[in-house]
Amino acid sequence: MELKSGAEYSIYEEKPLRVQPIRWRNLDEIRPHEAVHQQALKSFCNSLRKKGLFYKPVLIDGASGTILDGTHRWAGLRELDAKQVPTIEFDYLNDKEIKVFTWYPICNKSAREVLEAVESVVDEIEALPPEQTFYPPPNGDPVLLTKNLNYRLKKDSISLFKELGEKLELEFVQDYNQLVKHIQGEREGCGFLRQPPTRKQVIEIAQEGGCVPAKATRHWLPFKYQHIMVTTEEILP
Repeated sequence: MELKSGAEYSIYEEKPLRVQPIRWRNLDEIRPHEAVHQQALKSFCNSLRKKGLFYKPVLIDGASGTILDGTHRWAGLRELDAKQVPTIEFDYLNDKEIKVFTWYPICNKSAREVLEAVESVVDEIEALPPEQTFYPPPNGDPVLLTKNLNYRLKKDSISLFKELGEKLELEFVQDYNQLVKHIQGEREGCGFLRQPPTRKQVIEIAQEGGCVPAKATRHWLPFKYQHIMVTTEEILP
């Protein structure tokens, strides 16, 4: 099964500008599907106070209000007591231009330490034959990659990384080649292959008030959209 890594869709690629309609939405009308990373939230709030300018709209599914990109902008505005946020709306379930990928978790601990943490939260682990080294099994189970051995982890990805995030200090890369380089580097390190939630799961999670771990999804568009220039006086009370 070919891994849809999204590595061919780099965040640094050149994309055409497509000006999108901006709609102001009440903050309580939209919902995140990913957890908030407290350090990223703090950085956004500090930046907004310092620059006095909000320039990047939040991308949402228009029908459900689910946030596709901009969770920390939404959370930061809530923390600063704003009432509304500028958004760009998409028909998420039907818009084929939107690609849904994930970020790859990596860890700088030894393979033994990582495997011990995995064994504490996964009931069944299967060593993989060489031909499956860098591709997940057809059923989409996450895979732990180490320099010498690789393991299929028989547990759903959302639950696994919620629990592992409490046991391991995880970082994230977007490129599959970065993942392999980390594992094969001079320092001992491990990484994980996983598939992102489906679009339907993303919306259901948000509507149910739950959240997948941060960096579980990475939404890609074939175009860049315009920045806006909204001062803090316009957006904050």
